[in-house]
Amino acid sequence: MHVSTSDLRNFFQKVDLVDDNGCWIWGSAASSTGWAAYRGTSASRFAYQWFVGQIPDGLEMDHLCRNRLCVNPAHLEAVTRHENIRRMVASHGWDTACKQGHPRTPENTWKNGGGRRACRLCVIASRRRN
Repeated sequence: MHVSTSDLRNFFQKVDLVDDNGCWIWGSAASSTGWAAYRGTSASRFAYQWFVGQIPDGLEMDHLCRNRLCVNPAHLEAVTRHENIRRMVASHGWDTACKQGHPRTPENTWKNGGGRRACRLCVIASRRRN
């Protein structure tokens, strides 16, 4: 990847601060889904490619710090989508509880036809409200 000194200067002008976790917080444009955006790509991909190297085909950026606005290449890893999702689910506790904190047990979990899981207690509560 060819990047000029002015490209790097421009990139770092958009990094707002370094937080207590060592995250380089992106302070410029973000995509509609909240990811740091830079010159038609994600800012994290740009940082990874500049400081670490090419991202192999089929891999995507995993923010090890779980901060989607972080562009610190030391906090990024190229992984498969499956691994990225697995890590995200584990880090949020979604594999053991729903968003409301109800245990995700076989007795309390419904699966729809598409394989998506739903908390039985949350579904019942929602139906009662409606």
